[in-house]
Amino acid sequence: MKTLLKSFAISSTMAALVLAVPVSALAHTELTSSNPSSEQVVTSALSRIEITFSEPPIAEGNAIAIVDEAGSEISSQPAQLDGATLFTEWPAELSEGNYSLNYRVVADDGHVVEGTIPFSFAPDVTPDITSATPMPLIAPAPVADDSQATNTTTWVIALVVGCGIVGAVFARRRN
Repeated sequence: MKTLLKSFAISSTMAALVLAVPVSALAHTELTSSNPSSEQVVTSALSRIEITFSEPPIAEGNAIAIVDEAGSEISSQPAQLDGATLFTEWPAELSEGNYSLNYRVVADDGHVVEGTIPFSFAPDVTPDITSATPMPLIAPAPVADDSQATNTTTWVIALVVGCGIVGAVFARRRN
């Protein structure tokens, strides 16, 4: 019986160590702020469009597209990365209307994070003091590709079960 308890304790410790490692891998890059912010009415052209994340994405595979209400892409300027901020120049051809910033970044763990930030451009409207500076994004939440997280979780569960089986086999052999 002591051997069984000892094997169980060793298996449990191994499983806990294995579980501690993937927790950091499951953390995703999240959108923290943008300029323009979600639902903001922009009253004058900005120098650039900025989308800031909780941690810097990798340099490849990032994009910002400005899309009008009809779904047509307005801007085809390349997105640039400065630390955790993805940015592009404000398109000179942008006319009054409702738009969406569609963004895509690749986190350092390989997860693709995509989202949409709706905003309006109304250059003749009196400025709204609350929308003059970038505001933290409240909604919508970024859409993350969780296929790798699900895959990692499956492997962790399989590893824990495997450790338990190995511990039980060793306990039986010692008896």
